[in-house]
Amino acid sequence: MKRRIICLVAVVMASVLTLSSCSVIDRLLALLMSGTVTEEDDMKAKEFDSIIIDIQGTEAATQEYEVLRTDDGVRISYYYGPWNYNDDEPKEDYLEMRAEGGSELYEQLLDLVNDHKVKKWDGFSKSASGVLDGEMFSMSGTIDGKDIYAHGSNAFPEGFRQFTAALWDIMKEKNTQK
Repeated sequence: MKRRIICLVAVVMASVLTLSSCSVIDRLLALLMSGTVTEEDDMKAKEFDSIIIDIQGTEAATQEYEVLRTDDGVRISYYYGPWNYNDDEPKEDYLEMRAEGGSELYEQLLDLVNDHKVKKWDGFSKSASGVLDGEMFSMSGTIDGKDIYAHGSNAFPEGFRQFTAALWDIMKEKNTQK
């Protein structure tokens, strides 16, 4: 047993000295602590800086959910307006709802990000064929320091509708734009 611990410590030390990726070290330490690391643990977000979701439908308008980390916590905004904003019409002119909060709201949103597996959406790119009307979405953000992207046309990643509905509910409850 003592020999196994010494070998594991040597592996971790070698990793610290030769690897630049903290995630590899985190995985090794997790293995040492629990014996296994699941894919679900690996997909769990530890932090986020931004999540921006644009939804465009047949009414030629864009809905945008913008979740931004701030110095004090987080700000969630919902915009509804034309497909493309321009210099004459800043996006802020189309603000419908906004909620701001400190670390408690940030942690609530981080839980939502993990509950709906938003980090796993990275790389999602699907289109439902044969649909003439419907909705398209695009999502960009930064989670755990990594830029993520997803998009779809009448196809959405698992948890998408629940996540945007939860954002809507939070903004409706805490709306500062009344």
